Amino acid sequence: MRIVVGMARSSRREDDADDGFSLIEVMVALGLIVFAMLATTGFFLRSMATGSLQQQRQAAVAMAERVMEQTRAVPARELLAGRYAAGNDALWATPGSVNLTQNVELSDSAATSASTPTVPFTLNGATAPAYRVANVDYTVRTFVDGCYLPATAGTCDKTAVANSALMYRVTVDVQWTPGRGQTCPGTGTQCEYVISTLRDPTQDSSFNVSNSNG
Repeated sequence: MRIVVGMARSSRREDDADDGFSLIEVMVALGLIVFAMLATTGFFLRSMATGSLQQQRQAAVAMAERVMEQTRAVPARELLAGRYAAGNDALWATPGSVNLTQNVELSDSAATSASTPTVPFTLNGATAPAYRVANVDYTVRTFVDGCYLPATAGTCDKTAVANSALMYRVTVDVQWTPGRGQTCPGTGTQCEYVISTLRDPTQDSSFNVSNSNG
C-alpha cells in the first residue's frame, strides 16, 4: 500500500510540472508575431511600390523612344512643318525638366492653329492629352527647337558664332504622376523622362543624347 501511495504522489508532481504556457507568455509570443508581421508587411508594400514605379519608368522610356523614332522618320527639313507659334509657346511656358536655356524657339511661320504639325506637339495630337497605360496617365510632348553648332568641337547653343550651323534639337518629354505612396527620386510626386537628339536641316545626320529624371 505504501508503494502505491508513493507512486501516486510522484505522478501528481509530474502533472503539476506540465501545466503549459502562462497567459503572460502567450501574450508576449503573440506580440512578437504581430510585430514581425507588421515589419514584413511594410517591406512587402515598399517592394511592390518600387517595382510598380520601375514599370512606370520603363513604359515612359518606351514611349519616348517610340516617339523619337517617329521623328527620325521625318526628313529634318520638314520637322517644323505645321508647328504653329501658339502651340510652341504653350510648350515653352511649361517646359518641365526640358532645358531650354540653350535653345532658340522655332515655329512654322505659315502655320496656324488649324494646321496639322508633321511632328505633333503631344502624343495624341491635342494641346495636352494624357496617354494611359496600366491605369497611369502619361503626358508625352515633343519640342522642336533650334541651336547653333560650331564647326569645331563645342556645344550647340542659342547664340550663333563664327562658322556655326543651325541645328534642330528634337526633345521628347514624358511626364506622369506615380501612385499613392510612390515618389520619384529628386522630383517627388511628378516623374519625368527626357530624351533629345540633334538633326541637321541641311542633311539627315543626327547626334543623340538622352537624360532622364525619375
